[in-house]
Amino acid sequence: MSFDADEALDIFITEARELLESLEEGLLQLEADPDDAETINAIFRSAHTLKGSSGLFAFELKDAADVDRARYVDALELFGIGFSWGGYESLAMPVDPVRTVSKPAAPNLIRLHVGLEDAEDLIDDLDRAFATVS
Repeated sequence: MSFDADEALDIFITEARELLESLEEGLLQLEADPDDAETINAIFRSAHTLKGSSGLFAFELKDAADVDRARYVDALELFGIGFSWGGYESLAMPVDPVRTVSKPAAPNLIRLHVGLEDAEDLIDDLDRAFATVS
């Protein structure tokens, strides 16, 4: 296993474009009807999601056991372990969502908050951790 930064970037760009398109549609609708509360809420949801997803994402360790997930997180040197997603430091956390909107949660999820550390150093740290699970 290894971390594919290009694939993660492609996913982020695709999702960011979708959110920007949603923002544009909402702003155009708002021009026609400035008092439409539903459109205003949709604009704020898209903007908040775009802002919040810039450094926060999760991935699944496919075909891995819980012990592999724990080993992976423990192997990270630059990522701290924690729930506080508002700071500047990079954090990792194994998560087991209780529910999802449309489908069962994937097993062995790891949630990352990417902070202000050097991107190449963080990618190297993720790759080293992937070497601990196979």
